[in-house]
Amino acid sequence: MFAVFDKEDFPIVKVTMNGKPESDQDFDNFLNEWTKLYEERNDFIFVFYTENVSNPDIKYSIKMSQYIKNLRKKDYQFLQKSIILINRNKVRWMLDFIFEIQPPVADVYLINTNKYDFDLSQIDSISDGQEGVTYIQPSKPLIPSLF
Repeated sequence: MFAVFDKEDFPIVKVTMNGKPESDQDFDNFLNEWTKLYEERNDFIFVFYTENVSNPDIKYSIKMSQYIKNLRKKDYQFLQKSIILINRNKVRWMLDFIFEIQPPVADVYLINTNKYDFDLSQIDSISDGQEGVTYIQPSKPLIPSLF
């Protein structure tokens, strides 16, 4: 399975990414789990663990951009912020590409790290000025009709 969702610490939802999607259905399962969180109508925070991500096909970056575009149409964003732990440039480039096409709907903090024992109690203290942290602000896309 490409993405494993752990809601044990809800409203923090840990998502462990593994390898790359084996099929379109595998990627759709990831998006469907995300959608279920919106259907529950409770605010939540994502923490993505990407240490095991390999080289995903570019089509999944485009599908992710389309999904974000659809999320943007919702009246309320239950996703409050995302923290994405990154240890590979390829993952960073993929995220840069996605957010260039379609900016996030909530605050995103990209954290460059080789340590994946992230302390969940640090979530509220993460800021853009910290070493290894890049903040991506939610906004509207530069080209609204793209994708």
